[in-house]
Formats: sequence, structure tokens, C-alpha cells
Amino acid sequence: MANFIGLKDFEARSSKEYKLVMWHIQHHMEAVLGDDMLHALIVAGGRFNYLTTFLREFRSMEGADREMAEMLWSLFLDQWKAKHGRLHPKTYLDAIEQHTPPTAKEIDEAWVVESASSDEGRRYFEGT
Repeated sequence: MANFIGLKDFEARSSKEYKLVMWHIQHHMEAVLGDDMLHALIVAGGRFNYLTTFLREFRSMEGADREMAEMLWSLFLDQWKAKHGRLHPKTYLDAIEQHTPPTAKEIDEAWVVESASSDEGRRYFEGT
């Protein structure tokens, strides 16, 4: 796996830095490949956007370079094609129903005061 993700020349593979980089890359891969929406967002954003974002976020880690970003991009793209075939990620994202938070009007209409002083409340609380 280390050779695949571009760490073949990374010195001292038993070092804490190496293990930390591997841990972060593994969790990054699990997060992306485990969430279809995130995976679609990354692939739909394109290669340049992913490489730029990856290099900005992982710039402090030795061994996390452009070669690794290119390999991860290829992995994500290949996995998208393997899982979804010819479905474009933007089409996938368009098909997802976006749930918006309820408006103040919807919240006001949804709640009911349950009180024993109303006829409905007496029926509910007293069973009459």
C-alpha cells in the first residue's frame, strides 16, 4: 500500500511521522470512499480542485506530495467509475433530495399545546 500512495521514497517508514501520514491518508480514503455524496463532490469538483485542496490540507505532512495527491485522485476516479459506471457525479448530486431546515411558519404549525383544560386534552389525559 505504501508504494501505491506515493510513500516509497519516504524515509524511516517505522518513524512516527510515517505512521501519522499513513493514518491520515487511510482515514481520508475511508471517509471519501465510505460516503457516496462526498465521493461525488470530490469527483465532480475535478482533478485540479482535488489536488489543490489536498495539497493545502496535507501540506504540513512530510511525504504528502503532489504524486500522492495524483494517485489518490486516480483511485477516487476509478472507484467512482467501478461503482457507478457511466453515471456522472454531477447527475448523482442533482438527484439527491436536499432537506432544508423547517421554516418558522412550519415549526409554528407543527406544535400543539396539550393541556387538560381543553376538551381534547381532557380526552387525552383522562380517557373520557
